Amino acid sequence: MSAAQLMLTLSSSAVEFIRGWILLHLGTRINIALISDFLIKLMRLPMGYFAPTPAAFYRLPTIAAFWNGYWNLYGIGFGIRYGKELG
Repeated sequence: MSAAQLMLTLSSSAVEFIRGWILLHLGTRINIALISDFLIKLMRLPMGYFAPTPAAFYRLPTIAAFWNGYWNLYGIGFGIRYGKELG
C-alpha cells in the first residue's frame, strides 16, 4: 500500500468520523427540541380535552382491531381487545 493511498484512506476515515459525530449531535438536539415543544403544547391543553367522550368509547374496538391487525402482519400478536390486554 503506497503512502498516498494510506493518507487517502486515513483522511477519508477521519472525515467520515467527524461527519457522523456532527450529524449525531445535531439530530439529538433537533429531537430534543421537537419533543420539548410537543410536551409544552400538550401541557397547555385544558384537562377537558382529555376527558372521555361517548365517541371515544365506540372507537375502541376499531383501535384494537387495527393494533392487532398491524402487529399480526409481522407475526406478533398482543391480544389487545377493547383497550385491555387479554390474559
